[in-house]
Amino acid sequence: MKLWNKNFTLIFFVNFLVSASYYMISTSLSTYLISLNFNQSSTGYIIGAFTIATLLIRPLSGYLADINSKKKMMISGILLTTLAMAGYSVSILFEWLVFCRLLHGVGWGFYTVASATLASSFIPETRISEGMATYGLGQVLTMAIVPGIAIAILSRWTYFPVIWLCMGFSVCTLLLSILCSDEKTQKNVSGLPRHFQLFEKSALLPGIILFFIGAVYSAVSSFLLLYGKEMGFSGIGLFFTMSACTLFLSRTFGGKIADKKGWHYVVVPGIIFLLICMLLLGYAQNMFWVMIAALFWGVGFGSVQPNLQALAIKGVKAEKRGGAFSTVTMGFDAGMGIGAGVAGVLAARHGYAGMYQWCVWPLFAALLVTICIGIISRK
Repeated sequence: MKLWNKNFTLIFFVNFLVSASYYMISTSLSTYLISLNFNQSSTGYIIGAFTIATLLIRPLSGYLADINSKKKMMISGILLTTLAMAGYSVSILFEWLVFCRLLHGVGWGFYTVASATLASSFIPETRISEGMATYGLGQVLTMAIVPGIAIAILSRWTYFPVIWLCMGFSVCTLLLSILCSDEKTQKNVSGLPRHFQLFEKSALLPGIILFFIGAVYSAVSSFLLLYGKEMGFSGIGLFFTMSACTLFLSRTFGGKIADKKGWHYVVVPGIIFLLICMLLLGYAQNMFWVMIAALFWGVGFGSVQPNLQALAIKGVKAEKRGGAFSTVTMGFDAGMGIGAGVAGVLAARHGYAGMYQWCVWPLFAALLVTICIGIISRK
């Protein structure tokens, strides 16, 4: 079976459009909340509500993906995220915005597990790392394009055109999802979990590493624009474009290296690159430093995330992949949820540059766990 078959191609573009909505919202939401006179801590809590909801729904979404229609679950997730995005424009009350973020997180939790599990069923087993890295390239393309569009819209108009554009993406996503085939799920096949399971054991260690990566990722995706304003750096949005270029390359070649030589050959250097990125952002004197940091961020994140996801499902039966994806993404979501709140508090106390200096510690922890896993696996 070739990699770029009909169903894989459809899911690739579905993921591209859903990711476009996600980055459109995540890039602009913190700026919008600050304009509504929310303080840094409240902004962090509103943003973090999304990932807390996603984290809590992950175990259920993984189990449901293993026993029900992945296509229907994917479409349900898209519908919930669409309702949540529409809700952002209804009220500016703190409680309402938290509710919308929670709803958005639930929909995102259903969508991401169902779509990734469905995509993996259309990838040849011998190319699983390459296939999952390729599946995520749609997300990389949106990272390069969407933040700049969101910033341009906010600078010229208001937050509401961002919502309308995301709603348009959702309509296109639903149409493409309908055209995609569904993997046939048999409820009584051997190895299928008959009872609800909180974790898939094979994905626990990759999930722990992604917990620390997620904490740092939330600090970058949620607060980089505000960091640029604090430091007086114009054109800070170029960070996303620059990092997306190296992210695209690292995903393209990193998966092939991992399939041939092993995941640790790309994950360990990737974490080191992320650590260097945080040091550069924490001590940046001008935009040149930020652009160099962006290069390290792209290579690092593109090397770490997709290969840890692929590691989580290697050797796992197809009917248990929903649980494996749920577990590994749960780690990332937990890191993002906790990281957003902690990053907001750190930024209030130490400034955004100081916040990024603190981000080196989760990465040291991730590197330590990765090295320990490598040593144990060799024994």
